[in-house]
Amino acid sequence: MRGILIRGTIAAGLTLWIGASADDSTLGAREYPAPYDAAGQVEVLDQLIETTGGRYRLWPTDLFEEQRLYRAKASSSMLSDLRFLYKTPDDPAFRREAEVIRNRLQSPDGNTGPDPLRFERSLFLHTSFEIPGRQSYRLEAGEPVVIRGQLYRASIWVHSRMYRHSLSLLFRNADGKEVRANLGPLLWHGWRRLEVQLPPELYRRGRNIERRYRHEFLGFLIRSHPKGKAGDVALMFDNLLIVSDIQELTYPGAELNF
Repeated sequence: MRGILIRGTIAAGLTLWIGASADDSTLGAREYPAPYDAAGQVEVLDQLIETTGGRYRLWPTDLFEEQRLYRAKASSSMLSDLRFLYKTPDDPAFRREAEVIRNRLQSPDGNTGPDPLRFERSLFLHTSFEIPGRQSYRLEAGEPVVIRGQLYRASIWVHSRMYRHSLSLLFRNADGKEVRANLGPLLWHGWRRLEVQLPPELYRRGRNIERRYRHEFLGFLIRSHPKGKAGDVALMFDNLLIVSDIQELTYPGAELNF
């Protein structure tokens, strides 16, 4: 069976290639789409789930249709405006991604079925940094979102206005430690789909047998850049997706180790 080649940057100047197929752990030589090729990334995502024999699962961690609430925590800024807006990316890749999600809907609580969502809203965040380089903004989900398996990749749509500040996803791994997945600086105008290979700490099994394959999404961290402009920061988020490797959860009784 022909596979898909998945590339992820794990350190500056270092690129990691990971493959999987329904037959074994190797892949065919398919070139991964260029950065910010949203359409290509979505097609690879769909094929990864389709062609690997159930090894990978797509978790729509948050589609930002107001099903989860967020709050600022340990923020160094006094400004914190959070709202759900009826705005989404006007991009064919976003609409294709919505189709993929509908076809493969698997919510973090394990429920499956017809997708009741219409992909109409996004989360709007408005804050400010008065002293760039010395301030950060932490946004946490009201309740951690449980994601099972060995976490592999994450993607999210972000609307920016050309900021030097950087964005990270926050997780708690199976050993109970906080792990940050850096998405890089927010240096663009408009919507962009970001995709990242998650850190190895989220792929490794936990030492505690009761939490061996249980990870949690906690929220977001925005770190101001020393050379960034002081003032307001306005962002929008949509379609946060996680892909996890559930190969070790497919034997009888494995659900006891979630």
